[in-house]
Amino acid sequence: MSKRVVSGLALTMLLIGMLTWLFNLGMMIPQVDAQSTTILAVDPLTYTAPYVGHIFSLNITIANVTDLYGYEVRVWYNTTILDGLSVYLPTGHFLTPSDPANIFVAAKEVNDAYNATHGRIWVAVALLAPEPAKSGSGVLFTIMFKVTSQEGGLSPIEIWTPGFPYPSKLVSNIPPYKEPPGIPHSALDGEVTVLAPIIHDVATVSIVTSTNETYVGRLVFVNVTAMNKGDFTETFDVTCKYELEGIEHIIGVMTVNNLAPRANTTIVFTWTTTDVTVHTISANATILPDETDTSDNAMTSPTTVKVKILGDVNNDDTVNILDLVVVANSLGAVPWSWAWNPQADIYPDGHINIFDLVMIVLRFGKTA
Repeated sequence: MSKRVVSGLALTMLLIGMLTWLFNLGMMIPQVDAQSTTILAVDPLTYTAPYVGHIFSLNITIANVTDLYGYEVRVWYNTTILDGLSVYLPTGHFLTPSDPANIFVAAKEVNDAYNATHGRIWVAVALLAPEPAKSGSGVLFTIMFKVTSQEGGLSPIEIWTPGFPYPSKLVSNIPPYKEPPGIPHSALDGEVTVLAPIIHDVATVSIVTSTNETYVGRLVFVNVTAMNKGDFTETFDVTCKYELEGIEHIIGVMTVNNLAPRANTTIVFTWTTTDVTVHTISANATILPDETDTSDNAMTSPTTVKVKILGDVNNDDTVNILDLVVVANSLGAVPWSWAWNPQADIYPDGHINIFDLVMIVLRFGKTA
């Protein structure tokens, strides 16, 4: 092989090596976009609200814009989670003019009932000549919100203009962006998370009596349902009472042990009746430490219990021939038969018979 061929091969290998080195060097050099991208954003992008009634603010910001002369921005939120309270241009906002007369605020609106589920913030601002356009980054406006959700949840905060190619309308005072659709840009939407409340909360949710009419001295069973509406396992007392001449008397007190969150339990109280009258039944669950909603700890039964004199089968406050007729019509009945009438079972043995008739006769003429 001649020296000329060897030299040519060596030169070729050297050139290949240099090209490879230059290629690798080029791969290590960052690729920079010649045009910066304008971005509208919710700031902060995520916000956690701790409880219902909490008031907070979010900024709508702009970044990397050139020659901004005006904007029209719409922001949407979920009204099942949040109420929009107000919107304003904060001190030092991005379009702050050198002369306060050189700005026009065309719209600054909070519509908390835009539709059934969403509210809308609408802000439109423009500079006035001879004010120069603004370039760079900053805050356009600030929105105040209030948490309304009792149960917690999530509301997106969306920058969006229906039917428009860009999320909002950004206008320059120089071509080509002084005409629609204006300055190209993108948007970073945000979201607000409302935490579900962490609470202690117990309640009395139901009172059901075994009967609403009985004879004096008989037993009435009172079923009281208590519920743990809070977020902690709870132990508490439930007190059941009856009312007599405006004074409450305790039927019993029972302890509910380790009731899990969102669970309920039914407690059965046994009441031995003593007074002939109409009684109101009530129950209440103990108010827990740090419990804030105590409006449902106590409740009164929607029905009353009338305690009658023995033998007053038809509930007219007198033992007479009418009661005998009722018992006679049910004679021979047992609890599973069609003629069964528990009020006719004067002698409480589960059978309506001659003993019941005799007990009425022995009390004939008595009144309540």
